[in-house]
Amino acid sequence: MNIVTIFPGDTFHRDDFLLGIYTKLAANPPAGYTVLLHSCIEDLCTQISQHNQQLGILEVVSHGNPGFLGTIDTDTTEVLAQYLQETKPSCEVYLSGCNTGTAGYDPNSDLPEHFDIATHLASLAPCQIFGSMGYLNAGTIADGTVACSTDDWEQEIGWVYERAKDDFGKTAFEAKPKSTYVKHRTRFPHSMPVDTHHPDLTPQEQAALDATLATVVNTPSQQVKLNPRVGPDMTVTYFGRIYDFLYNGRAVRERLTGKTWNTNITKPTLILLHPLWTPKPA
Repeated sequence: MNIVTIFPGDTFHRDDFLLGIYTKLAANPPAGYTVLLHSCIEDLCTQISQHNQQLGILEVVSHGNPGFLGTIDTDTTEVLAQYLQETKPSCEVYLSGCNTGTAGYDPNSDLPEHFDIATHLASLAPCQIFGSMGYLNAGTIADGTVACSTDDWEQEIGWVYERAKDDFGKTAFEAKPKSTYVKHRTRFPHSMPVDTHHPDLTPQEQAALDATLATVVNTPSQQVKLNPRVGPDMTVTYFGRIYDFLYNGRAVRERLTGKTWNTNITKPTLILLHPLWTPKPA
């Protein structure tokens, strides 16, 4: 038996694109697959443990980047790994979101770690973990139509991550080694927007984030073509509106209106603005 389970967004935003993937698969389930939705990491773990049959493949579908996939991030991988250890230690796990297996956010920055969430999970779980090696299309492992692209199918905004490739099907994913990996944590849960006036931010950080968002929203929006499976690197609330930073700060999206902006905010600049971007040893 196999499972494909989709995380279509948090309470702040239910994503029509991801819901469309679920609707398509649920209407005609691929042979051997159970099609599910999950709403949080606990829900995902419950789905894994409740299926008593031998689990061959677990495909988790959502928005992603090297740092996370839906509800799976550095703060929740241990919980998921424990459930896999206890209930499904021999299954194959595919992290089916953009760039979950490519290395690092920006190979030209001075980040100390070239992090990818698939390798991080592989260091904790007994299963074979597979990460995607580029930007994904609307396909899945389950229906056999998934493909990846190094540069988001030649979109100018697409950031080319280290080790990314163009490929199709299961070879769009890479099996990750079982080597020990440095554990990281962040100051804020990835799925929660960080308010620019969060009490854990210093006054300097608050001012920097306010200035950054003010610069963006006070310029005319543009029609930026975004891959719908790309996950935000950071989400910020500003004057009651929710903004996603994508492609290492090269694009910003306002969720309610869908307005988008091209920006010249680079990843190293955002690291200086906000510690959420900097991995911290536990």
